[in-house]
Amino acid sequence: MSRMNHQDTGVTRSQTVDTVIQELEAALGASCVSTDPGELLAASHGTWPVEAKLERLGRLRSQTPRCIASVASATEVGAVLGIAARHQVPVLPLGGASGIVGAFRTAPGAISLNLRGLKRFDLDPVSMTAWVGAGVTVQQFEDSVQEQGFTSGHYPQSMRLATIGGMVATNGAGTFSTKYGRMRDMVQGLEVVLADGRCITTHLGPDASTGPDLNHLFIGAEGTLGVIVAARLQVWPAPACRLMTAYAIPSPERGLEALRQIVVQGLRPALVRLYDEAEAEGLWRAVDAPPGAGLLIIGQDGRADVTELEMRICREILKGMGVEHAGDAVANHWFAHRFDWVRIPEWNDRAGGIADAIEVSAPWSRLPAVWNATREAIAPLCARVESHVSHIYHVGGS
Repeated sequence: MSRMNHQDTGVTRSQTVDTVIQELEAALGASCVSTDPGELLAASHGTWPVEAKLERLGRLRSQTPRCIASVASATEVGAVLGIAARHQVPVLPLGGASGIVGAFRTAPGAISLNLRGLKRFDLDPVSMTAWVGAGVTVQQFEDSVQEQGFTSGHYPQSMRLATIGGMVATNGAGTFSTKYGRMRDMVQGLEVVLADGRCITTHLGPDASTGPDLNHLFIGAEGTLGVIVAARLQVWPAPACRLMTAYAIPSPERGLEALRQIVVQGLRPALVRLYDEAEAEGLWRAVDAPPGAGLLIIGQDGRADVTELEMRICREILKGMGVEHAGDAVANHWFAHRFDWVRIPEWNDRAGGIADAIEVSAPWSRLPAVWNATREAIAPLCARVESHVSHIYHVGGS
């Protein structure tokens, strides 16, 4: 959060860090400050496939933090940031370390601020919101609200590992984001500790027409402007009905136009997955269907009568475009296995093999060209390229 400048302070790095550790132990207790080499290594990187490959080869050169400070309250977060500010030591907030883009980096002498002990959960069933601690995993949050008849509607592939603090700090999105939105849509208030140790709570009203929305100062800022310690998130009544079905897509262009037409008609399916032929191949084979076509999976949930109506309208739209309905089996198979993230590790297991994923977004008018151009640019560098669309919006998709 701030840069260390030893020339300005006249203090060596080792002297500064030792003093910092002593002050952290005094503030938190010695058991809450770790310098264990294995724990420091684990806190130095996320789950980027390239990092996993390098670690497997014994070539991972992550810069480990000097220590890990584990906290259980906003007051303790403030104490850590206050110590760091006085000594001009950088701080890296640590949640589930589930990031897959290689952005999780630390610096020499840094404090890794372990937020997993922030476990607050307070549900307001009337307002349909819940205060959730930054250290609660997305899966724990979903389990907690489901016990009381609600859902978060937020189902990222990393939900068993990712924490609420990390999801807000990166403006994360889940597989059902077309209906339920991403984090910027879910957040109704934040509790944040600033770099000097002060704690603030943003406006908690449902909306406002004055001034900037401070929530959006911190959503997606990745902890650079303050440490999120809790978020007030909207929840929804648990759906009474969830339906999924599939369509065989002759070309990406046809599939993208089908999705656009669904949006034009005012529909917002809970789930949208459009796969090219290469990525759809394994899904078709899993249900003993012949490969060769692309695959579109549509999911709706909510009231049974509304869900069935929306599915019927989607089917009519796609039928009018000459898109063939492929039944429900492959869609239900995808849903049951949506967290089986094994293909990238399988590529990493190969000698000389590596796999990675990138996300690209574009407005509807440019999305087909961006889809094709991205594939053409990557293809010469890869043994295999797979493409899909997993999020659609009023103006485009990604």
